[in-house]
Amino acid sequence: MAVYTKGDAGINSGALTQTEANIYVEHHKKRELFRLVQTQPIGKSKSLRKKNKMSQLDLEVATGINHSDISRIENGKLNIEFFTMVKLAAALNGELVDFFK
Repeated sequence: MAVYTKGDAGINSGALTQTEANIYVEHHKKRELFRLVQTQPIGKSKSLRKKNKMSQLDLEVATGINHSDISRIENGKLNIEFFTMVKLAAALNGELVDFFK
């Protein structure tokens, strides 16, 4: 098991208690998941769209998401929100986990 210090957590020096270490680890797991949600799906939405032989306009009709926003999501210029990911997954006959494979 890793040993974390208060310095790792940005606190004054000294060892963390087990509770503090657990909170620190959970916080970093959540940060990593947030990073994945913000960055990982971007390329996947485009590859899933192409796999389904859909244009951005087809996807706009299926999801109600403006095709210019779809383009911006695919090119990393617009952060994707959870609800948007759900709509894209449904329109692309996929599941949310497909965005993370």
